[in-house]
Amino acid sequence: SGLQGEGMVLLLRPLVVDLLEATGTEHEDAAALLPRL
Repeated sequence: SGLQGEGMVLLLRPLVVDLLEATGTEHEDAAALLPRL
């Protein structure tokens, strides 16, 4: 399930960044809130 979880993160990460940016978060801040892959 580890690989499956990483796949989900890869799919969701850009969406989460987009959502954070939509709420006024700077891109660097949004990316910093998420775990590095």
